[in-house]
Amino acid sequence: MSNEIGLFFINVFAAYGPFNVINALWAQFAEFNNVLPEGDSLNSTVNLVYNIANLLCLFAMPFLHKCRKLNDFILLESMLILAVILLLLLGFLYKVTINNKISIVLLSVSFLSGIVGCFGVTYIFPTLSTSDKQKSAISIGLSLGGVTVNLISSIQQSTSTLLFSIQVFYIIASIIQVITIILVAWSRYLALNNKKHELEPLIEQVNDQAENQTKKQVQKIVSKYYGPMAIFCSSFFYYFATPNLFPYFSKNKSWRQTFNLLVSIFNFLGRLITITPITRYINRLEIIVCILVIFFIFEIIICFVHVHEAITATAISIHMFLAGYMSTIAYYGQVQKEEGDDIEDKIKANKQYQKNVSISNQIACLSASVCAFGFCKLIDYVK
Repeated sequence: MSNEIGLFFINVFAAYGPFNVINALWAQFAEFNNVLPEGDSLNSTVNLVYNIANLLCLFAMPFLHKCRKLNDFILLESMLILAVILLLLLGFLYKVTINNKISIVLLSVSFLSGIVGCFGVTYIFPTLSTSDKQKSAISIGLSLGGVTVNLISSIQQSTSTLLFSIQVFYIIASIIQVITIILVAWSRYLALNNKKHELEPLIEQVNDQAENQTKKQVQKIVSKYYGPMAIFCSSFFYYFATPNLFPYFSKNKSWRQTFNLLVSIFNFLGRLITITPITRYINRLEIIVCILVIFFIFEIIICFVHVHEAITATAISIHMFLAGYMSTIAYYGQVQKEEGDDIEDKIKANKQYQKNVSISNQIACLSASVCAFGFCKLIDYVK
C-alpha cells in the first residue's frame, strides 16, 4: 500500500513541478502587459515560443530514450532544479529587453520552460502512468500548479497597487518549487522504501497488486485514434484561448487575473473528478467536443464584440472544466485487439496508444499557439 501511495504522490508532484515556471509566468501576464514592450500581444508570443520548445524537445525524446544513462528520478529532479533557476531569472531580469522591443529574458525563460514541461509530458509521465489512479494523479498535478500560483497572484493583485512586488512573487514560486523537489524525494523514499532508485521495479509491483482489481472493471475499449483525436480537440481549443485571448476579452486588469484564476481552478476540478471510477468510462467524448466548439466560437466572437466580463468568466469556467476532464479521460482508453492476439502485443499496443495521446497533445498545443498568434495579430490590425 505504501508503494502505491508513494507512487501516487510522486505522480502529483512530478506533474506539478515541470509546469510551475510557465504557470507562474502566465499568472503575471496582467502586469507584464503593462510594463513590457510587446503589450497585449505578449501572451500569444510567449505561448508560441513555449510550444516551439515543446516541439523541438519532442523530436529529441527518441534519442534521449535510447541514450539515457541516468535513472528517471535524477532526470526528473534535474528538470525541477532547472525550473527553480528559471523562476529566479524571471523574477529579477524580466524587464531586460533588446532595443526596448523584445523581452529577451522572458522569451528565453519561456523557451526553456517549454523544454522542462515537454520533458515531463513525453519522458517521465508515460513511465509513471501505469494505472488509472496514477493517470489521475498526473492530471491533478498538472493543474494544481496553476491553481497555486494564480491564488498567490490574485492576492498580490487584489488592491489597486501590488501587495508585493513581482520579484517577491517569483521568490515565493521558487520556494514552492524547492518544496516540490523535497516532496518528490520524500515520495520516492516512501514508494521505494529507500532500497531501489529506479521506477520500473516499483511500477511492476504496483501493477501486480492492481491486476485483480482491473480485471473486475469494465475497461473502455476504443479505436487507437480515439484518444489522440479527443485530446487534440481539447488541447487545441484550450491553448488557443488560454491565455492568448484574455487581453482582448477585457481591458480591466483585475478581470484578466480573474480569468487566469478561473481557468486554473475549473481545469483542476475537471481533472479531479476523474479520481472516481464512474467518470473514467464515459465514452461520449464527441458530445464534449461539440460543446467545446460552441465555447470556442463564442470566445472568438467576444474578441470583437464586447460582452460583460461576468458572462465571459462563466463561459471560460465551463470550457476549462470540460477541457480538464476530457484531456484526462482521453488517456484511459484501451486499444481493441483481435481475439487470439498475444497479451504482450496488447500491452505494446496500449503503450503506443498512450504515447500517441501525448504526442497529439503536444502537436495540438503548438498548432493552437501558431493559430492564436496569427489571430491576435489580425485583431490588432482590425482594431
